[in-house]
Amino acid sequence: MADRMANSAGRQLRIRPAIAADRWAIRGLIYAAHLNPRDLDWRRFLVAEVGGTLVGTIQVRRHPDGTCELASLAVRPALHGAGIGAALIGALREHEPAPLYLYCRSSLAGYYTRFGFLPVPVRALPPSLRRIGRIAHAVAALSRQLPIAVPRLIFMRAESGTRA
Repeated sequence: MADRMANSAGRQLRIRPAIAADRWAIRGLIYAAHLNPRDLDWRRFLVAEVGGTLVGTIQVRRHPDGTCELASLAVRPALHGAGIGAALIGALREHEPAPLYLYCRSSLAGYYTRFGFLPVPVRALPPSLRRIGRIAHAVAALSRQLPIAVPRLIFMRAESGTRA
């Protein structure tokens, strides 16, 4: 995968495959964004840099059943709204031939529809994600019985080659 350059808020944005030296910066972004830290293999990541500083990450997580999941999209909070997440998704979509699934808080669904992702009911998910969907729905149902707020998850799919 070749490097990709773009302009982000007047600064040069570089998107490239991650290297071993990026692993701790990737982990830091994932933890800071409160994302699932499971399965963070730096070799599957693309990273975004501005001025030599890692400012964003994204990966494709491949499940045993062949399902490809867009995961671990994280951008430094100070740079939210600068188009870095969109650039990362665009770069990933250019090089990923398989349909991509993702799951996110339902409040973020509108963001992902811009990139061709559409909601998918849990019953229509591939087996690897269906298990996660059932667990997420059970947790949401349980949280309605407790005095805690748990964000509702939505599952989405984009066919290969479709982008907004």
